[in-house]
Amino acid sequence: MQQIAIKFEKNSEEQPEILIESAILKILANSNHILRFFSYGSHKNYKFMACELLGPNLIDLVNYKKPYKFSLHSVLKFGLQAIETLQIVHNKGFVHRNIKPV
Repeated sequence: MQQIAIKFEKNSEEQPEILIESAILKILANSNHILRFFSYGSHKNYKFMACELLGPNLIDLVNYKKPYKFSLHSVLKFGLQAIETLQIVHNKGFVHRNIKPV
């Protein structure tokens, strides 16, 4: 059985973020490093989006075992994947406005 992630937000007068996010994920579908989008909908007072459930985040990975740091090889691999993903996003006409180091 496949597990999925479901993101909810309350209906509001403002532009719903989930609607925008799901539209962007549809455009970026089948791209490397982009999670798979499954569905968007609403129920009662909520809008929702269903997408692929991803694995652990980088903080969880680095804290998994001693010495609690990544190798240079891993850091370079993560950085390259981030750059490749930004290129994909930019090539589709989007600009990410909130990129910062942790």
